[in-house]
Amino acid sequence: MTDLRPFICGKVVIDSLRDNGYKNAAYAIAEIVDNSIQAKADIVRVICYERISKSSNQRALKLINKIGILDNGTGMSADTLYKALEFGASENKKDKIGMGKFGMGLPNSSISQCTRVEVWSWKNTNEIYYTYLDINEMKSGRLETIPQPKTNVIPDNILATLGDKLSASGTLVLWSDLDRLQWKTSASIYKHSEVLIGRMYRYYLQNGDATIWFDRYLEENDIYKPEDNPKKFKANDPLYLLKNTSLPELPVPYENEPFFNLEKEEVVKIDFDGAIHEVIIKGSIVNPSIFKKIRDVTKRRPGGTVWGKHAAANYGVSVVRSNRELELKDGGFFITELRDKGRFIAIEVSFPPALDVVFGVLNNKQSAVNFYNIQKDEEAEREGLTVGQYEEDLKFNNDPKIHLFKVINMVSLVIESLRKPLNLLDFSNYSDEGEGGSAGSEIENAATEADSHRAETNPIPEDDEVPTLEDIKAVIEQGHGNVDRDTLPSPEEILKSGLRYKIEELAFDSSAFFDATSQNGFTLVQINKNHPFYNKIIHEVGEEQQGMLELALAAWSRMEAESSSNARAQYQNARRRWGEVLTDFLSLDGC
Repeated sequence: MTDLRPFICGKVVIDSLRDNGYKNAAYAIAEIVDNSIQAKADIVRVICYERISKSSNQRALKLINKIGILDNGTGMSADTLYKALEFGASENKKDKIGMGKFGMGLPNSSISQCTRVEVWSWKNTNEIYYTYLDINEMKSGRLETIPQPKTNVIPDNILATLGDKLSASGTLVLWSDLDRLQWKTSASIYKHSEVLIGRMYRYYLQNGDATIWFDRYLEENDIYKPEDNPKKFKANDPLYLLKNTSLPELPVPYENEPFFNLEKEEVVKIDFDGAIHEVIIKGSIVNPSIFKKIRDVTKRRPGGTVWGKHAAANYGVSVVRSNRELELKDGGFFITELRDKGRFIAIEVSFPPALDVVFGVLNNKQSAVNFYNIQKDEEAEREGLTVGQYEEDLKFNNDPKIHLFKVINMVSLVIESLRKPLNLLDFSNYSDEGEGGSAGSEIENAATEADSHRAETNPIPEDDEVPTLEDIKAVIEQGHGNVDRDTLPSPEEILKSGLRYKIEELAFDSSAFFDATSQNGFTLVQINKNHPFYNKIIHEVGEEQQGMLELALAAWSRMEAESSSNARAQYQNARRRWGEVLTDFLSLDGC
């Protein structure tokens, strides 16, 4: 008889478990914050520990060495701590209203970013329990089970960063060997997590149920020294109904007013799993008086102002579970107009954890995969059924989509109710763009804002850079800087605009239809007016169609920037070759 074998061999499967779908470090950190809040913590600290590292050109860089998440929650007993690092174990599985229940948060989120996670937890400071997971030890076979928690002190250099004294109870999670961390500096971590964490926990932050702080320390001779004062995360409300949030202060006399008005609130009751559950759908729209005031004060399109850009970063449907946002998504629901209009309305859909199966909530609590603008007639046609047959089939199989269609229909109705007041707003351009310099074209603004949104999910080092005048001049020179620029904005005007994308139409000697040049976060897209595609097609189409093409070319340049150096060179070569092939195809008779 063969030896008995376990269902899972840890050292083999661990790399697969690491690929668990966390979008970035901010989402992984949020999992630990979830645990803290569920443990009744009202203070959570995210602490980045940095170390000086020399780059290949001997430039000194401050790179993150460890990340700690500290809370003043109820703490864990030795038995609870032992379960906390087990995949799938949870004492919250029966909690129908809390954020946790999957039992995957602590180990899953941690190994998505690092190879070693250590946990200290205490119900009183005289008895601090400690255990850990180490990927390398697991893969080598040295660590086959979770180490039994034992009493252990927090290392002195880490303890010195935790304040004058530990809270009466609490937990410290420490990540080290951060081999999968996208953002290498604490400044990057804060920049990207500020918007996301502020939005995820907006209701907890606003109600005072939790305060989340960000700290950073620099290691010198095994001693960590504070680099600046702690920063407090502010609530970031995509509905813009809350006050005193991360939104820049509104113009006088609206400083203490909500940016948006609640236009619609609907409740959909779902009879599921033997109980009635409520899904709440809210729709808000910008206060028309504030919208007008912004136009009058800035003499610019509201979409190009600091308030409009803030709203653009929160564009979409906010999906909220147990008072905590899972994700901000389009999902095919949102209005088709450019973000310049769409950013000024907002939708929130909130539901309890009891409806996780209906919405398709994943165990990393990053998304509700079933929730998108699914249409009953389209689904029926896909199944080869009539709508009536499709509905009967759903009922017979007790398919959760039965309930989801009710929610989707109501979301569409709420969005539709926002269209009329939205269309009453004045989105026309000012002929004078104000003292801040040219605001750029609508497409350049849209590309800049889309770039910022992309940086949240697919960050690159250049996202942390602020282009200088020298950078802009260098990009122009690297592109087609020898052309006559008398009719084009000067580098100084481009810098003033604050744009990260500039799209120009130039006549230059090249087989390429367009070229894209980037440096330190600024991208110049140049469309070749000498190319036959421009003369025969682009020059003839309407302004809207041309704008969409320009946005597509800006997206191509972002794709190049996100690629490895080898792939980037291939894309640049493909861009030029495509221009040559396009010329040949357009030279055929009749084109």
